[in-house]
Amino acid sequence: MAIRHAGVDPITALLRRDHVKNAVHVAEAMVAAARQQTANLPGQRAAAVVVGQMATEIPALEQRIAAVGDLIAEQLGQHPLAPIIERLHPTRQDQPESYGDS
Repeated sequence: MAIRHAGVDPITALLRRDHVKNAVHVAEAMVAAARQQTANLPGQRAAAVVVGQMATEIPALEQRIAAVGDLIAEQLGQHPLAPIIERLHPTRQDQPESYGDS
């Protein structure tokens, strides 16, 4: 219901702030889907609150994952077989920009 009332522009701005690819297209699809929904399900409002809270936690989780990755890379760098291991499994910074960010 909140998506329906918010409209495309505020959702697009939110998605762009979080660097979502094709933010306008995604926002338009979200609003169109919300407008087509005619039924309200039990627990729908509670689920929306939980999903909203989880969405705000994603950037912090990504930072934690990056920090753990840095620790692993640091430890790996000290291993005598590090050059071989790194060739078999490149680090995130060595991979193309679109890898895993779709």
